[in-house]
Amino acid sequence: MTEWMLQQPPALQALIRVALVVLPLLMIVPGLIWWERRLLSWFQDRIGPNRVATLTLRSGRKIRLKGLLQPIADGVKLFLKEDITPAAVDRLVYVVAPAAAALRAPPRSSA
Repeated sequence: MTEWMLQQPPALQALIRVALVVLPLLMIVPGLIWWERRLLSWFQDRIGPNRVATLTLRSGRKIRLKGLLQPIADGVKLFLKEDITPAAVDRLVYVVAPAAAALRAPPRSSA
């Protein structure tokens, strides 16, 4: 496998390495979010992923999903969330300013 990998172009090697690192992490995150929510709702004794999301089939059989669909619902909500821009602002500055503040150069040390 190592010889095959070294024969590939550098861009493909980088893409494969990124896929081998990023994809497993992206697959683990929803499970960790579900576990955290379930645990916190149990700690707080509140209705959350430990008591919601029961799927009822036509036959009357109920399947407890235990909040497994919650991360998917959160993603859909975030994707469909409306971006509100005030009417009296310069749209370019309004959109670019947070990124400019986050990406500013670090202060120089006076050594």
